[in-house]
Amino acid sequence: MVVGLSLRVSEQPAKRLESENVVGIRVTPHHLLSETTMFVSRQDSEVIATVTLIGDSADGIPVECIFSYEVAAVRAC
Repeated sequence: MVVGLSLRVSEQPAKRLESENVVGIRVTPHHLLSETTMFVSRQDSEVIATVTLIGDSADGIPVECIFSYEVAAVRAC
């Protein structure tokens, strides 16, 4: 399953905003939104990179938990 593989690959970044989980997969509630698109890069059959694009929605964007004032200022423009 491509999504499963890509979530495992993306579990490796140095900085994290969420806590560890038992299954070793980095998943946030934003991964489940219809505004979210995950791009998977493969070399041969190996997943070598992923990028997750999270569109703004009524649930907001992940960075708002840290930079809520800055995001509000950008939205006000």
